[in-house]
Amino acid sequence: MTMIIVPTPSVPNTGFFSNDYVLSAVKAIGKVIRLCDKYHQVVVTSTVMPGSTGGIIRDVLESSSGRKVGCLDSEVGLAYNPEFIALGQVIRDMLNPDFILIGESDRRIGDALQTLYSKTTTKQPVLFRRMNFINAEITKISINTYVTTKITYANMLSELCEKFPGADTDVVTTAIGCDSRIGTKYLKGALAYGGPCFPRDNRAFVALAKSVFVNALLAEATDQLNNYQVDRLLRVCEQIAEVRFGNAPSLRPKVGILGLSYKPDTPVVECSAACALANKLISTFDVLAYDPLAMSSAFQICDTRVHFVNSVDELVYGHNTDILLIATASNSWKNITFSCTDKRTLYIVNCWRLLNKEEVEENNRHIRIILLGNGDSKFVLNQLKTSDKTRNTIKIIEHPININSKLRILVTGGAGFIGSHLARRLVKEGHYIVCADWKRNDYFQENEFCNEFLKMDLRVHDNCLVATKGCDLVFNLAADVGGMGYTLSGKNDGRSSTQCNLRRLCPFAFLLGKLRRMIIPKSYLKSIKVWLESRQAFVKIQGKPFRWFTTKRGGLQGSSLLPPSL
Repeated sequence: MTMIIVPTPSVPNTGFFSNDYVLSAVKAIGKVIRLCDKYHQVVVTSTVMPGSTGGIIRDVLESSSGRKVGCLDSEVGLAYNPEFIALGQVIRDMLNPDFILIGESDRRIGDALQTLYSKTTTKQPVLFRRMNFINAEITKISINTYVTTKITYANMLSELCEKFPGADTDVVTTAIGCDSRIGTKYLKGALAYGGPCFPRDNRAFVALAKSVFVNALLAEATDQLNNYQVDRLLRVCEQIAEVRFGNAPSLRPKVGILGLSYKPDTPVVECSAACALANKLISTFDVLAYDPLAMSSAFQICDTRVHFVNSVDELVYGHNTDILLIATASNSWKNITFSCTDKRTLYIVNCWRLLNKEEVEENNRHIRIILLGNGDSKFVLNQLKTSDKTRNTIKIIEHPININSKLRILVTGGAGFIGSHLARRLVKEGHYIVCADWKRNDYFQENEFCNEFLKMDLRVHDNCLVATKGCDLVFNLAADVGGMGYTLSGKNDGRSSTQCNLRRLCPFAFLLGKLRRMIIPKSYLKSIKVWLESRQAFVKIQGKPFRWFTTKRGGLQGSSLLPPSL
């Protein structure tokens, strides 16, 4: 018996596998078989396109050997027997296969392979699936295509969970995996799949389907979504950079990528998501990278501007790294000891959730961990308008917020019943609470419900800037209500109530920020900004117009701004 294990590389621009190396080996084997009288068996282990074994491979074997494929002593046996193994665990997978796939020309060669595996595998009993050539070839390519779909589905769930506070992709996928129809293998949202098998097998499946006019939209979408994952991580890094440096485009933040191979503990970087990300980041970031096994391989495919370092410590501390991205699920990364002593913040994008977020952040106050696929680690935009007497500029600052960590929270109207009790609850939960109101609480001492009390009138715009400075969250409860009896008596001042409820904490920078995220051209944004700054509006209560105000200073919650003539 002769087994053929040679490469079948993808043909450029087609997606099909090349049989050149297989055919060369078959031809050489056939010439040797022609010289002997004994029955011989040829087993193709390399992954080939469906139709190959029973087609061109069989033809070349018969022509070179001078024999027909069959089970007689005067004939030659032919089988297709691909392996299902993963780099880094080849021996384990060969000794403990989920099943053995055999595409056979006849029972004689199939029986011989079954006897061989029954004696050499550790896992017993071995599950065999024996069939004809075409079924075996379709089975092989379909399994990897299904696995890539499962990986991509988990990555889609990961991004979805990031949009909902409290959502955790690991909790969701673990629960989904309990369903016996699904299972937990390959169901972990993280980076894009890569390597020498998954991407090319998925593309080969698409090429095969198209060649026989079958719609393969699912496999095509899988490939597109997989490529999208790199852009998704790029945007995460860009968001963190804006937090770190604000509006300073001349600065190039430093990103350290930990792990470069397509999977942990291998030197293989073929279709590596980490290398693809490094090549995209390099246009706007300084990129550093480290991998104990894949450095030399990555050097061949990464941009020449990517700087390779010699250790984890050098990656994290040797170059003042701003963002550390953990790209491979290596268990060795779990043992990293962080010892940040400077004042800069290190953001760690924990793609595989290897690090214990609470433990690391508690022991390292300058480290912020972003968990991919976790709603509590999403970015929350805090728009702050800064006053500049010489230039009227707007500064938008992003803060990565984790509601489980200690936050600085402003409660406006904090002296009221609801405000003081809310503040008291938040203090008990360990947050630093700032209360702002124009009167003091009649029942609590201030240290009973807040850490800091600001007695101020929030109808004054500059007071709002002072109160919100450095805050992660704001609960806006400021209003002149005075209870239902006071409100219904007719003695309340409508103008005062209106002014108290003006949305001064979210000035028109909120609108401009929203338009900016919608990728509105800068020239249009500038025109909108100038138009808004020059507009005036008035508050109308029961048909009677009250105080005029500029739109720049805010408007009623939910109100629309119209020109004065309307």
